[in-house]
Amino acid sequence: MFCPWCGVKNDPGEPQCFVCKKSLPSPDAERLPPRPRPATVAVAADVPGSIGDRMLALFFDRILLVSLLAIPASLIASYWNQVSPRISSILWRSISVSAVLVIAIFVYHLGFEAAFGSTLGKAIFGLRIRNEGGRSRLATAAIRNAARVIDSLLLYLIGFLVAFFSPRRQRLGDHMAKTVVVVVPGHWAARAGLLLLWLAAIGGSLWYSGYLCPACLPSLPTPRLLHL
Repeated sequence: MFCPWCGVKNDPGEPQCFVCKKSLPSPDAERLPPRPRPATVAVAADVPGSIGDRMLALFFDRILLVSLLAIPASLIASYWNQVSPRISSILWRSISVSAVLVIAIFVYHLGFEAAFGSTLGKAIFGLRIRNEGGRSRLATAAIRNAARVIDSLLLYLIGFLVAFFSPRRQRLGDHMAKTVVVVVPGHWAARAGLLLLWLAAIGGSLWYSGYLCPACLPSLPTPRLLHL
């Protein structure tokens, strides 16, 4: 072992240099591996979904829901067309359609969010609902969508303002249910497949509703050239 101070070679195991009398490093210290430093692990935080993507996802969900409701509506309309139009019947139709639409919106979001944590519209835009309240998915979805009655006032102006001033873009229903809509990274092919499924569901629903009630389809005017 060479002395790190004077460079003289000493016998192994000597505690100090026989020339400069300074302490020599222990041989075991040279064989010990360096102590690893604690590594800092960077945890990627979930990115809240933007208000624009959430509004587009809501628009996609509404189009899908209306197309699905066209099937039972065509069956009901085939009976209503046989009734003479009166003010009372028009009022009854408006109330019935509004009630069915509100219930259908609640059931649609409740079912998809409780089962998958997302709706088809949110999945197309890569969004998912994260539960932070410790409740079950069903209870969380029920609270979140019950508050939609308030969030949807004035064409969703209430929900937009609450989410706009929230640090994590949470509307009133998210605050009450303790949920956050976050971005989920996914492959573009999966989202394209969901978009094709969305288009197929809309097209199939409209075609079948027209098959059930042909009189409900809009009649196109015949060009005058055909009458010449």
